[in-house]
Amino acid sequence: MIFDCYYLTWKDYIAHYETQIIETTNTLLTTHLDETLRIDFKTLTKLRFIEERLLPLQAILASTQSTLDGLVAHWGSLISCTSTSPNPQQQDKNLRILREHQSNVGPYIANLQHLLRRTDSALNFLSETLSFSNQRTAKEQNELLLRLSMSAKEDSATVRILTVVTLVYLFYLRGGTCDLVPIFGRTEQGSLL
Repeated sequence: MIFDCYYLTWKDYIAHYETQIIETTNTLLTTHLDETLRIDFKTLTKLRFIEERLLPLQAILASTQSTLDGLVAHWGSLISCTSTSPNPQQQDKNLRILREHQSNVGPYIANLQHLLRRTDSALNFLSETLSFSNQRTAKEQNELLLRLSMSAKEDSATVRILTVVTLVYLFYLRGGTCDLVPIFGRTEQGSLL
């Protein structure tokens, strides 16, 4: 009875995280780098969290399997050591239940190992996708900075040309204003009227 409750709990526990892994990997596999990413570092954190929750189950299920293997192997000697004489039908039923549990542990372990491998490959894929996305963003920023630098260089050349033209123009303007001074009321001695 203890194993019945125990197994159902682990089965539901594994199924819960399996559903989350499947949803996350489906999102990962349908993500295109050219579009806005539907994944981020929160997704990476979520997968790490799931992995942390599943890793201890390896030891738990392995110890459960060894416990069941020992119970099944020593079932006859365990029954003979009891002080009461149990019903042979009940003994067979209990042994059959233990063997059923023993046969269920293997698939649970296999499913757990599959989920851990899938989580690990999803984590690798996600980290590479985020890395490529960051590289693409850095490339776009570098291209924008290059265009900005080229624009600044062109602006600088334009400013230099305008400065030279202005200096030449001012030189001639100054010379022209000196010639026009008598028109504005200067006398021959240089004093104002």
